[in-house]
Amino acid sequence: MTFTTDQLITEINSQVALFRDLLIHIGTSRDCPELREKIRKLRRTCVDACKHTSQLLLPQIRRWKMSDTRQASVMTSRTLNSDGGWGEVDAR
Repeated sequence: MTFTTDQLITEINSQVALFRDLLIHIGTSRDCPELREKIRKLRRTCVDACKHTSQLLLPQIRRWKMSDTRQASVMTSRTLNSDGGWGEVDAR
């Protein structure tokens, strides 16, 4: 089954919310070995989901960053003309 990045991020968000809800019970009357095991498993699942999502997103982010850097380079080699348009910088 394939998920979109939005779905993966939503799933991570849900896991973190559940993780928080479970952690609130540590040290209370509801604390027990089963709760701690559930927290441990959920933590592992959340870490794995974060790693998987980052492996999908980081290459895209790097490509966008490279593209933005190239565009910025082109923009810095241009100057604004008197008519409001962009022209090449005179490198004399």
